[in-house]
Amino acid sequence: MSGEGPRVTVGEPHGARFRELLPWLVGLGVAYVALILFFDAYLRYHSLNSDVLWYWTDSLHWQTPFNPYHVPGYALTIALFRSLTLGLVGPVALMRALNLAALAACIASIHSLASRAGAPPRLEAVAITVFTLWPFVGLVNVVDPLADTPAIALFLSGTALLIGDRPRTGSFLLGLALVFHKAMWPFVALLVLADVVHRDRKARRDWIAGLLLVTPLITLWIAGVVHYQSLSWVFARSLEVGSKTRESLPLLEGLIWTLRQGDAKDIVKSTVLLALCLLVTVVFILSWRGRAATRGYSLAITVGTAIFLATLTHREIWAALRFSRLLILPLLWLATERLGDERPAWPRMAAVMPMIGVLLATQFAFAYYMARYYFH
Repeated sequence: MSGEGPRVTVGEPHGARFRELLPWLVGLGVAYVALILFFDAYLRYHSLNSDVLWYWTDSLHWQTPFNPYHVPGYALTIALFRSLTLGLVGPVALMRALNLAALAACIASIHSLASRAGAPPRLEAVAITVFTLWPFVGLVNVVDPLADTPAIALFLSGTALLIGDRPRTGSFLLGLALVFHKAMWPFVALLVLADVVHRDRKARRDWIAGLLLVTPLITLWIAGVVHYQSLSWVFARSLEVGSKTRESLPLLEGLIWTLRQGDAKDIVKSTVLLALCLLVTVVFILSWRGRAATRGYSLAITVGTAIFLATLTHREIWAALRFSRLLILPLLWLATERLGDERPAWPRMAAVMPMIGVLLATQFAFAYYMARYYFH
C-alpha cells in the first residue's frame, strides 16, 4: 500500500482557495452555533442520553474498553481529554469539542483531496458545505456528539494521506477508524482493496503499512478475547441484535420494512432512503466510467454505502444515511472531472444557495424531531 498514487495537478494557489472558502466556513460556524442554541436554549434537549451517554459511561471505565456493541476508540479519546482538562469540562461540552475538532479534520481532508484533484475553489467550498450539512445528520451529529464524525475524520484523513503517497501514516489512521466505529469496517476494507489494486506490484508488498492498518483492531480483539473468553465477542452481540430485529428478508429488510409503514415519520424516512439509493446508483455508474486515478476509491465508498442499504435492519437503516456522507468524495471527484476544467466558476450561486438552505433546514427539522418525538 505504497508507491505512486493518483496525481493531479493543482490548479489554484492556496491563498485563492482559502479566500473562496473562508465565507463558507464562517457561514457553517454560524449554523453550528445556531443549532447548539436551538438544541439547548429552545428545545432544552438533554444530549447525554442513548448512545452519547453510553460513550461517556464507557470512557469512565476505560481500563476495560470491551463494550460488545461499540469499539472503544471514541470512549478512550473522551477519557484522555477528560484527564487532560482535569475533569473541569462537562460531558456534553467535551464531546462536542471533540466532534468540532473532528469536523475541522474532515474539512481539512476534503480540502487536501480537492486541491490534489484540481477542483475549482468554489466547488471545493460547496463540497465542504454539503458534507457538513448532509441531509438531516451532518451538523446534527456534531452537536449531538456521537462517534460518527470522529470516525469519519480518521477515514477521510487516512484516505487523503493514502492518496497523497503517505501510505503508512494513512494506513495507521484508517486502522484507528476501525476502532472508532464498526461502520468503518466495510469502508476501510474496500478502500484498502482499491488501493492495493491501484498500486504497482512492489508497492503492494509494504508490510509495514499493512501492519499499521490491522494492529489497532487485532490488539483490541485479542484483549477482548482474554476478557470475555470468546473469539467472537467483537461482533457476536451486534449480529445477535440484528438477527432478532430482522424479519424474513435476508437483504433490504430495513428499506422494505420502512416502505411498508404508513405514518408520516416513515414516509419521510422512506423518501430519504430511496433518494439515497438513487444517488448511490448514479454515483456508482458515473464512477465506473470515471477517471482511472480515483475510480477504485470512488467505487469503494459507493459500494460500502450500498452494503449498508442492503444489509441493515429497520432499526439500523438510518446509519446508511449517517455514513453516506462519505459519498462527498466521489461526488467531488466526479464534479471536478466533468465540470471543473470547462466551467471553473461552477457551481453558480443561484443554483447552490437554495440547495444549501434546504440542507440547513433539514438539520433543524431533525433536531426538532429528536427532541420532541424520538427522545421525548
